[in-house]
Amino acid sequence: MIGFIVTVFYIAGVVCAVHAIMTARTAQGAVAWSIGLVSFPFMGVPAYLVLGRSKFEGMAEAYGDRKDEIDAVIKEFHQNLEPWDVTGDERYTAYAAVKPDRLLVWFCHSKLTSEIF
Repeated sequence: MIGFIVTVFYIAGVVCAVHAIMTARTAQGAVAWSIGLVSFPFMGVPAYLVLGRSKFEGMAEAYGDRKDEIDAVIKEFHQNLEPWDVTGDERYTAYAAVKPDRLLVWFCHSKLTSEIF
């Protein structure tokens, strides 16, 4: 009886690993699920059955159905940010204050002075 249960879990682990490889969103996810399912089927199979399904299956259709609402929210967001937009000469001076070469000079200077004192 125990041998039968162990065999079922290992077969289910291999089947779920193949399913994970074929349906995972990322390569890292596919590798992680397949290793976990084959190595630890007693924990991996129940975890995969609960957590492994893709929750984004209808995302493209849902976005298409509500695209107008989403675009309106994005447009409103951009309009609310317009008063804080930096344009013209202000942009250059704001950038010049934190230019990478100035930060590098400051960093090197602080390192040198801390080593001297």
